[in-house]
Amino acid sequence: EDEAPQKQHEDPPAKEVSSIERKSPWARGKMYSSSFRDSAMELHNEILDFVAFIKPTAAEIKRREMLVEFCRTVTKEIWPEAELKVFGSYATGMFLPSSDVDMVVINCS
Repeated sequence: EDEAPQKQHEDPPAKEVSSIERKSPWARGKMYSSSFRDSAMELHNEILDFVAFIKPTAAEIKRREMLVEFCRTVTKEIWPEAELKVFGSYATGMFLPSSDVDMVVINCS
């Protein structure tokens, strides 16, 4: 009978993870209640914390505005009659920090 090969070394013990490390980035340093009675309010509070965490900073918004304005200027230099339009999440203000900026050039003949 073949025997299963023996391990040459022991696996390291599982790392103890603190409660702070287990939390989502927007929840670090916050204590959310675990009682059922407060669960709806705590979910509401965590959603507010998430929105604040994921919301683009003023610098990120300014960079996007500068990018769109730069693209509009270049578009007009190439096609004086053309118009650059933005659409998608940037146009609606629902973009995330990692989102792209959707643009289209029209009337560029």
